Amino acid sequence: MRNAIKFDLHLALGRVPDADDLVQLRALGYRTLVDVRENQEKFGGYVEKRAMDADFRYINIPISREDIKLEEVINFYQVVYDRKNAPIYAFSRFGKKPLAFLVLFEAVANGDSLHRVYQRASRIGLDLRGDLCLQSFLVEFYNGGSTEEILEAARKLKPELLKAPNEKAIPRVEVIPRSPSTDPVERGQREELLEQKGCTVWLTGLPSAGKSTTAFSLEKELLNRGYLAYVLDSDNIRHGINSDLGFSQEDRAENVRRVGQIAKLCADAGIVVIASFISPYQRDRDVARDVHERMGLDFVEVFVDTPLNICEQRDPRELYKLAREGEIPGFTGVDSDYERPARPAMVVKPAEQPPGKIAAAIADYLEKKIEIGARRAAVPAPGR
Repeated sequence: MRNAIKFDLHLALGRVPDADDLVQLRALGYRTLVDVRENQEKFGGYVEKRAMDADFRYINIPISREDIKLEEVINFYQVVYDRKNAPIYAFSRFGKKPLAFLVLFEAVANGDSLHRVYQRASRIGLDLRGDLCLQSFLVEFYNGGSTEEILEAARKLKPELLKAPNEKAIPRVEVIPRSPSTDPVERGQREELLEQKGCTVWLTGLPSAGKSTTAFSLEKELLNRGYLAYVLDSDNIRHGINSDLGFSQEDRAENVRRVGQIAKLCADAGIVVIASFISPYQRDRDVARDVHERMGLDFVEVFVDTPLNICEQRDPRELYKLAREGEIPGFTGVDSDYERPARPAMVVKPAEQPPGKIAAAIADYLEKKIEIGARRAAVPAPGR
């Protein structure tokens, strides 16, 4: 589908679909079309008719800047959370403003700041900072006193409120489902048992930058200090859980998304997770960060900063050479970009420091800043 922007696995944004687009969307598994509009007038026309003829679920969501209604917000969430009709394709005839509401509503319900709204929008291709009119529009809406009551109600929205009478609530995807008949074990109980706090250390950098060496050195360092740690890398992810993925931009994004979800679960279990992946795009790393932050888990982004020329020199499998000869298309650092982290928690340089020293520095950071050992019983002083 041309010009479509993947929001997540369940939702994509794009242009008004024509007949050919509907065929493509159907082939890709889409079953629901969401027409986002700025006015109240039904404006589906031939698109709605063709969509209905093609057995799509067609939904109109009117979004009016002047008279936004809480019912419309709830309707939006009902559509997005109704996974049995996913994936969903949303479009608008009115440009970016209506689609920006998709970002806005989610941010408001999660209690995010306007800064987080900008970050979320940038990851799906909506340049709110670069569009002064749109930026002004969102700032005015977000801070407008006339909408404060609706925004407050939206912040309090919970999935269980978004159900029709006699229907079960649809859980949010980032919540770990548990059986209602069980009394769930709290994270603090696991932390007390392990005497540590789980978190994720995300190592990102160019191919052959030294991420794996750093990861396993850190794992050994943490184990020596008495912490339970585990490395996630291409060997145990790409060759197993993600063996169905290739190296297209979409597959790389999905690879990082899955790793983020796995790391989140392991961190919630109390493990110090060390994820070692190129993860070249900031938007994908931010997705992994978001799923941790929404569960109150620490996500430590570490940039393994090794210059490209040194990466090529230390490349044991000669992947850079093959990429420059055209044998490996889309290779990061050669014909595919790598986006350096904007604000990493740490920057390490394997070309300048030995692995053990780097691992010790990261472990110190985890103990002092993240306080992974805060659950440990105090050791009595000698003689007491």
